[in-house]
Amino acid sequence: MYHKLPKLNLPTFGGNMLEWQPFWDSFSAAVHDNLSLNDVQKFNYLKSQLFGEATQCIAGLQITNTNYGQALHVLKQRFGQPHKIVQTYMQSLISLPSPTSNITHLKKFYDSMENYIRGLESIGESHESFGSLLVPIILNKLPGNIRENMVRAHGGDHWNLPSLRQAIQHEITIKEAGQSVNGDDIEPNYTPTSAFFTGTNRNYAKSEREKET
Repeated sequence: MYHKLPKLNLPTFGGNMLEWQPFWDSFSAAVHDNLSLNDVQKFNYLKSQLFGEATQCIAGLQITNTNYGQALHVLKQRFGQPHKIVQTYMQSLISLPSPTSNITHLKKFYDSMENYIRGLESIGESHESFGSLLVPIILNKLPGNIRENMVRAHGGDHWNLPSLRQAIQHEITIKEAGQSVNGDDIEPNYTPTSAFFTGTNRNYAKSEREKET
């Protein structure tokens, strides 16, 4: 008798190597290590969560008990090799577009940088192993005035990765504070000159009306 598998709320995976480990951790906990499921059922769950390149690389494997293990082997070889994941994270960091001094651009740069660095740390890489390579790359991407502010606040230009991350975050915090102080209290089109002439014209019009009455 055919039994419909219960629906599980699992992430999907399409071939982005940086998403493999989170996908596998979730799938392993809910399906792979579930002793109440046989390998055919596990394979059905696996296939239902794949798309794109991930689906294509196991497309020739029919859903059988034996092929479930083979499918996992193929996926791990293609997307789950630690050294390839490290290379992909590093290349993503190196390829980050340089931000402008604009607070929005700087925050987007910082958030992307942090996501990739935390990804490296999540697979067991420490900043001691890759920080010395990344520090000059990240510094060279930052606008000159941002670097000057950071050096002034830091008290020098000798950086390691933790201090550089903290300095960029501090610069963003300062910019946000300045933006909230300077940007919210003044009307966008307000200028002292325009306010003066507007007030003068109103007083003149009032005076003329009083003369007529």
